[in-house]
Amino acid sequence: MFRISLIAACCALIVPWPAATARAEVVVRLDATALPAGALASWTNTGSLGGAFAAEADVPQVATVAGVNGVTFDGTNDRYVGPVAPASMTGNGSRTVTAWIYNPAIGTEETVAAWGRRGGGNGTLAAYTHGTHAIWGAVGQWGNVADMGWGGAQRTAAWTFVAYTCDGAALTTSVYTDGRLSAAELNGPLNTWATSTGGAPLPFVVGAQNNADGSRGSIPASLTIAKLEIHDRALTAAPC
Repeated sequence: MFRISLIAACCALIVPWPAATARAEVVVRLDATALPAGALASWTNTGSLGGAFAAEADVPQVATVAGVNGVTFDGTNDRYVGPVAPASMTGNGSRTVTAWIYNPAIGTEETVAAWGRRGGGNGTLAAYTHGTHAIWGAVGQWGNVADMGWGGAQRTAAWTFVAYTCDGAALTTSVYTDGRLSAAELNGPLNTWATSTGGAPLPFVVGAQNNADGSRGSIPASLTIAKLEIHDRALTAAPC
């Protein structure tokens, strides 16, 4: 089991991920903390899918923010496109996203990571966000029943550990901030798209979302990501 705890959330960003994380397969693992400053055209995925996330449009920059190296997204055309999301993470497949982020000024909705696509119907998008919107500021799954906001105000100008879990069997979505449950709700079965309207397989995206036609750029991020993981199961907040 995975511990989303204050101990895990508050540990230094320069140390490895909490040991409990390794007990579940990590599909995507991106870590910028040891990368040199400057443009990062390709971000290596050390998760089980392998491959890399390629910059699309502009090239984001690695910069030191509050003492930690991370990839900074400018809120316009900075984004990365990665491997195609596996079948286990489309439809009603369970999933978890965790990330260390630094957001200097939180917007209504800023994408940390996403797959599936925009355009409906209900539950067909998988977008995990950092924003102030009460309905979809935390999770955008398309349709108000499947979307959700954070349960309280998010911190600005500070490194924050965010976690998003969707349990396909229990039909629940939960979001955590710095190891504490922020909000949880029943969402009904998800039906995350695997392909665009033209039939092309849809990839993982960091810093933006897939549009219905498979293009990208919607809901860009204006924040810094130091570490990001995506799991193909719903991790729990229970002690190990």
